[in-house]
Amino acid sequence: PSVCLSNVFPSILSMSFSPHNSDLIVISENGTVHLFASADVKSIQKGDPPRSVAKLKIEKCKLAVSSFGNDETCLIVTSTGHLYKIRCGVNQLSLIAKQSAFDV
Repeated sequence: PSVCLSNVFPSILSMSFSPHNSDLIVISENGTVHLFASADVKSIQKGDPPRSVAKLKIEKCKLAVSSFGNDETCLIVTSTGHLYKIRCGVNQLSLIAKQSAFDV
């Protein structure tokens, strides 16, 4: 028997551009935060999908809202009641803090 693998892509829950439009944060339903840098757009070959330059794993959720505080910090609130503060560096993401959104 042959095995058929399908391309099933996770849903995008939230997208946010940094204040100077230099970065894009995308959060997927499988709990992954992706960083896309505008500088890398020029290096994409025609027809190739853009690739994230960094990824950070958070919890899986059904809803997420994200917003940049400045070019280096992004806040994410999830439907599970958590607030994430993430540092967006050059081609890297790092978790600064995770706390209950109800404790803010």
